[in-house]
Amino acid sequence: MAITVRDLLAAPELRLVLREPGGEGALDRAVRWIHQSELPDSTGFTEPGEVLITTGAVLPQGAEADSDHGRRLYADYVQRLRDTSVVALGFGLGPQHETVPGSLLTAAHQAGLPLFEIPWAIPFSAVVKAVSQAQASAEQANLLRTNRAQRRLIGAVGRADAAHALVSTTAQIIDGWSALTDTSGHVITRAGAVPLERLAELATVHQGAGRASSFATGAMVQNIDGVQGRRIGLLMAGRRRDLDSIEQSACLLAAQLLGVQLALSQQHHDAMAGVRNLLLAEVLAGRTLAAQHSDDVVWPQVPADPVLLACVAGDPRVLAEIPLADLRVVWGIVEERLWIVLAPAQRQRLAERLRRRALSFSISAPCGWGDLAEVKHATLAGLLGEGSAGQASLLDLLPPRQASAFATATLGPLATAEFSDLLATLGVWLDQNGSVERAAEQLGVHRHTVRRRVQRAATLVGPSVETPQGRHELWFACEVLRRARGGADASGPRPAAG
Repeated sequence: MAITVRDLLAAPELRLVLREPGGEGALDRAVRWIHQSELPDSTGFTEPGEVLITTGAVLPQGAEADSDHGRRLYADYVQRLRDTSVVALGFGLGPQHETVPGSLLTAAHQAGLPLFEIPWAIPFSAVVKAVSQAQASAEQANLLRTNRAQRRLIGAVGRADAAHALVSTTAQIIDGWSALTDTSGHVITRAGAVPLERLAELATVHQGAGRASSFATGAMVQNIDGVQGRRIGLLMAGRRRDLDSIEQSACLLAAQLLGVQLALSQQHHDAMAGVRNLLLAEVLAGRTLAAQHSDDVVWPQVPADPVLLACVAGDPRVLAEIPLADLRVVWGIVEERLWIVLAPAQRQRLAERLRRRALSFSISAPCGWGDLAEVKHATLAGLLGEGSAGQASLLDLLPPRQASAFATATLGPLATAEFSDLLATLGVWLDQNGSVERAAEQLGVHRHTVRRRVQRAATLVGPSVETPQGRHELWFACEVLRRARGGADASGPRPAAG
């Protein structure tokens, strides 16, 4: 912290004597610098936050100082110093003035400007040196304090729960509280005593400010940016009094470190989720060796035979947030459903968690790892039997590879990108039970265009389009491709008119 007027007066070697304390809080103002001036008007040579010292060589002395003219001169002199935000006036005793003039004391009192007396034996250079050394010491202390805060924050990144460690360390550094929230202000973790209402209020004000940093009484809010500058959260911090510059700097560094840590954590989470999903797809296809040997690598605890297979349907965001790491289970998302291989002893705990989230699910009877590919179909059938027909379909009961092979063989060249317009038109036409008019309306094209495309598609797939069974098989093949391609209209992108 910078040296204050009070600190300067407390230096024992200077023997300074306070003659006028000034207004409330005047002695606690920071001293930016100190210089001497014997000019009657020093406004052109002073800056806010400075202490001016003078011997009063050009100021009225003796009887002149107590005259009306002298009092006006002193009043104007002090007022000019006050107007330029000088924080204190030091008056040196000597040949010109053996005591501080009464008119000067009166003027300082009226202006609320602190005034101190410098003994004759103390050279002005000693006072200047004291301020200089105090400022150097304060700068060194600030540097050490900054470095200490930086080291503590960087050290927190290496802890097990880095996000909470950074938030907790920030609260300790500022001797207050800190909180990590999402971009909407919902608390992820916090440290220190702070009401949730206070955090919600700060988040609302910050979002309205539209800035990376915002400040309130005793608090600040800082954006946390992830990859490519995208905001991924907020860091809030505060205490009973306003944060100083070093504490604000610590909060900024904490927000930057949180951005890096959260981005890396999300990337790792996404990568691991992708690995789990791929391995689960292999398990459901009958290839279980890789998953069985991933204990403590991909999943914390891989169950041994016998196992159960669970299938869960629901909102993808809810499925992704189900806590499973503490169970002896293997899990992953396959075809928009959560599949879980679990030990029989985990059945009740898993079922309770799924019911609390109002999720539809089915759990198989005990089986071996090698049986899971077959058990998958019965588990899906169980999901359908639980009234989840809106979430599962007949396609789920077929192995994906076989269904894809059937679709490709049935549609032939229509399954290639070259004929995507024909495939899309055929799919809509089949959805509309062969109605050219309804298909044209849905596609936004003329009915002659639909008829021409269907005829062209029929030449590529053969006479199957003419029979009810053939149309059913073509429709089923289009549905398989539609699902494989992410749910685009009728097996592909909507064709252009013409």
